[in-house]
Amino acid sequence: MLAPMDSGVDAGVFSVRDAVAGDAESLAALSRQLGYPVDVEEMRKRLTRIGDRADNALFVAVAE
Repeated sequence: MLAPMDSGVDAGVFSVRDAVAGDAESLAALSRQLGYPVDVEEMRKRLTRIGDRADNALFVAVAE
């Protein structure tokens, strides 16, 4: 088990679910913040390609 990281931010309660096409805008923004610029339409295409393959998965954490 990994020790929790102390980011100084209260993470609160969250759930994890499969990413869906509606997440494209948020995922594109996150990708840009991480230094990997991508537009929303390209992210939608990527999500579709991931979802079309049984050997791939993408999950998102959602604050509750």
